[in-house]
Amino acid sequence: MLAIPYFKRSISNQGADWADVQTFVYQGLCYYQLGEYEEAISSHENGLAQYDTTCEAYFGLAQVYLKLGDTIQAKYNLSKAQETIGYKYNDVYKEYLNEIYQEDLDALSKILN
Repeated sequence: MLAIPYFKRSISNQGADWADVQTFVYQGLCYYQLGEYEEAISSHENGLAQYDTTCEAYFGLAQVYLKLGDTIQAKYNLSKAQETIGYKYNDVYKEYLNEIYQEDLDALSKILN
C-alpha cells in the first residue's frame, strides 16, 4: 500500500513520541488490509504505548486477533476499546477516517460471543 511509507516517514521525521497517535492506527489499518497481521499488531501497540486510551488502536487489535483466531486477545482488546471509546477523536462537524462507533463495537462483540 502506498500509504505505509508515508506513515513511516512521518513517524521517523517527528519521532515516535511526537507523531500523532492516529498515524500508528492508520498504519495498522493498512497492514491489516494487506494481511500483514504482525505488523498491524506492532503498529497498534506502538500507538498505545504513546497514548493508552486510543480506542481505535484497541479496536484494530481486536480485529487482528479475531482474524488470527485468538478470541481471548480479541475479546480483551474489544473490552479495552469499549472502556476507552469516550476518548476517541470527535468532531460534530466531520467524520474522521475509519472512525469507530458504539455500533461497531457491538457488532464485533456479537461476532465474538
